Amino acid sequence: YLKSPSSQHQGITFFKDLWSALKKKNFLVMLILHFMYTVLTSLLIASLNYFVKYNLKMESTALFFGMSGYLIASLLSIPLWIRVANKVNNNKKIMTYGALSMSFTTGILFIANSLITLMVLGCFVGLTGAIFFVMQDTINADVLDEAAVLDKNRNEGTYYGVKFFIGRFADVFKFFTLAIVHISTGFIADIDDQSISALIGIKLHMSIIPAIALFIGAIIFWKFYDLDPKKMAKIRLEIKELDLKANTNI
Repeated sequence: YLKSPSSQHQGITFFKDLWSALKKKNFLVMLILHFMYTVLTSLLIASLNYFVKYNLKMESTALFFGMSGYLIASLLSIPLWIRVANKVNNNKKIMTYGALSMSFTTGILFIANSLITLMVLGCFVGLTGAIFFVMQDTINADVLDEAAVLDKNRNEGTYYGVKFFIGRFADVFKFFTLAIVHISTGFIADIDDQSISALIGIKLHMSIIPAIALFIGAIIFWKFYDLDPKKMAKIRLEIKELDLKANTNI
């Protein structure tokens, strides 16, 4: 069976667009941070099920209460971070601080030993995680504005597609992480009473491992992302000169 020429062309075009997007430094750096953040959230959500069932020995319904602190703190702090972001007027700085602080608060989840402590510590994760809700679209808009200037055209669909495509690999990372940790610590899914090493392993892939992932993403972002307010002002001027519609910022 032979693919049609149109299918072959679409495949070639996709990889050409992928390579073109990844050659843009700030888009690549933003993509790495987004990937690490997705790793953190996917590992955290998956791990909470294990933590509630095996470490706390509670029913799955307790998972709702365990996540309530995170959700409530996130929603309540979003207006605060919007005001802070507008006042600071430096998207790179706010995103870097947000990533580092979320990495730190996620790591602290390792000391959770009850549903109450999980809820309290989850509040801190939600408080810092809300910075991503506020800043991720703003950083994305800045990167796409720069890409539009470099491409002399708006190609948001391509960049969103690449971002989504790369983000799917976070699930692969999650599955490998869970498998490696469980095998290494002697986790046995068919029993309720796990060994001490297995329980520690659950805490590791709930807190320390995702925290390290986001910390690496934050350091890379801080080191290589260079869209500061001065450069963005120049980019927006070029967008106006090229008669390209600008993205909306916060």
